[in-house]
Amino acid sequence: MPTVADWERLPSRQVPTNGISLNVVEHGEGPLVVFCHGFPELGFSWRHQVFALADAGYRTLAPDLRGYGGSSRPSAIDDYDILTLCADLTGLLDEAGADDAVFVGHDWGAAVIWQLAQAHPDRVRAVAGLSVPVTPRSPAPPIPILRSRLGDDFYMVWFQEPGVADAVLARDVRRTLLSEDVLAGAWKDGERAQPPLRPWQSEEELGVFVRAFTETGFTGGLNYYRNLDRNWELTEYLGGRTIDQPSMFVTGSEDLVGRFMSSAGLTAVLTDLRENVVIDGGGHWIQQERPDEVTAALLRFLSSLPSLWRLVAVASVASPANHRRQWLRRVEQHLRCWRDASPRSAQPGSHRCQSVVRHGTAVTRREPWLTTIDGSVVFAGENHLEPGELQRVERVIYLLDQRDHLSTRLSPVVL
Repeated sequence: MPTVADWERLPSRQVPTNGISLNVVEHGEGPLVVFCHGFPELGFSWRHQVFALADAGYRTLAPDLRGYGGSSRPSAIDDYDILTLCADLTGLLDEAGADDAVFVGHDWGAAVIWQLAQAHPDRVRAVAGLSVPVTPRSPAPPIPILRSRLGDDFYMVWFQEPGVADAVLARDVRRTLLSEDVLAGAWKDGERAQPPLRPWQSEEELGVFVRAFTETGFTGGLNYYRNLDRNWELTEYLGGRTIDQPSMFVTGSEDLVGRFMSSAGLTAVLTDLRENVVIDGGGHWIQQERPDEVTAALLRFLSSLPSLWRLVAVASVASPANHRRQWLRRVEQHLRCWRDASPRSAQPGSHRCQSVVRHGTAVTRREPWLTTIDGSVVFAGENHLEPGELQRVERVIYLLDQRDHLSTRLSPVVL
């Protein structure tokens, strides 16, 4: 299992997006996966999955979301509405040079990425939510519904008054972070015994959260809840919109969220639900409590997607048309051998992957013709060479990642 020291050795940077700055940890190379945490958490909450997916051949981004950790914490409550949070993530993609990504979210992070998939479907390649299910739009704003059903002491209702919960939660940060109850009384009662350390969490890991929230307080995260009714108003135009990208939901059978948020309506919104995973005995902090099972589910989900690597075939357009057609047929045959391949299963040195001396320069995206095979986009065209040099162009296939960079994990393949 990765340690706190392992996490702290990963590079982090401040990413400007949507008028703020997000503290982002990046690890790995390959297709892009973005992890979004919940309340009260940090990008560190995804440490197990970040290392595992990077080892499996993916590029991961784990930001501290707006209001948390090392990221900007605007003071205005209105700066934390759901569409603003979605814009933070599209700006993160822009800065990362990615058209889209697979988004994985837990708790509030799940709520944000479900909305992102509806509001910006072109930026979400696939989506996996943990703990908080997507639901059809409610007939009325959520806070009055929650108040009438669960009372004023229910934590989401209690959070609404600015400054009240903020002071109580900050009074004893460790107690707050270890509390499991959904009623405010459990947090307001300072006479209760200190909750025990969770069996799946070390003192050192808890210390990462204690230090962060001691410094920042909880107001940023609380402001997400204070926009629940406003979010309902702002997203009226999305009412009835489905999420058509590949999707997955993961929860624990003992997650308290399941008591007041049903997952029964998942298929009313998710038209391509690949898996609905319930981890027996798992609680709310599922990706930290049961990391191996969550990671395995994510890797299954990722492997079910159309190829996240784009295979680009480069051939000289100086060849007669019939030669190009013959070339394309050979490309098609070759790609069928790759349809089940992943960045880890096709390593350099295998019989399908040979090194080659490449003549020419970078692959151009302005290709004269293309086709799609097995979910992979295939371009055939020419490199930027003078006409007299075209005969030196090697006929090869390159695997490009989503940033259109030649893969460092795979060598060109000679046909």
